[in-house]
Amino acid sequence: MDVEGKADNPWFEEWFDTRFYHVLYQHRDDQEAQLFIDSLFESLRPQADWHILDLACGRGRHARYIQKKGVEVTGLDLADSNIEYASQFLENKLHFRVADMRENYGENKFDLILNLFTSFGYFDTWEDNLRALKQVKRALKPGGFFLIDFLNVNMVKDQLIPNEEVNVEGYKFYISRSIGDGRILKKIDLVEPDGTEHHFKEEVWALAQNDFEALFRQSGLELIDSFGSYKMTKFAPHKSERLILLARA
Repeated sequence: MDVEGKADNPWFEEWFDTRFYHVLYQHRDDQEAQLFIDSLFESLRPQADWHILDLACGRGRHARYIQKKGVEVTGLDLADSNIEYASQFLENKLHFRVADMRENYGENKFDLILNLFTSFGYFDTWEDNLRALKQVKRALKPGGFFLIDFLNVNMVKDQLIPNEEVNVEGYKFYISRSIGDGRILKKIDLVEPDGTEHHFKEEVWALAQNDFEALFRQSGLELIDSFGSYKMTKFAPHKSERLILLARA
């Protein structure tokens, strides 16, 4: 049995740097990204001279579409394989590089920072979550915007599916979910078509809007609006698919 991943590394460094992550979540496609960016641009109306940061950009599906709209964008991600893939699409106004969101990646540099598809709350401590948002504040120009797209923890609790089997392209994912110690836990047991097994997990802080408000206050960001879907509808705690928060530096 071949088990991919090392126990002494954070789960997100292992899982997001595998090809299996992209197999499981391939339904989160370019069309979904484009519809969200269209709605976002209609709401925020970014200027042509803005520089946008896609923080934890994955393979760059959102960043690539933003660049096609004529706005300069940089994508940062912790996973080497994601940036290697995204770099094939480099353009004059499209940049990618490897970076940890807890470390300095710029100062007074960006007009808008995006953190999309629940790409936050992975760290062990509240201090690391806060550290990441302090870097957001540092990297934004004065008056710049930060938009975070997170799961709606209320809906996760209301609709939790404890066990699920997902079959994609011959890969079998056995997924178990639970909530405990203030975190949403997902255990992923994978069997490849040739029978090789792998074991991963996802562990995300169960952050509600009030938790983000506390993090924003401590990091120097001001919450100015909240949305509940990729169509930028208003947030309803027990009805909305997502928790999308807009803050200002």
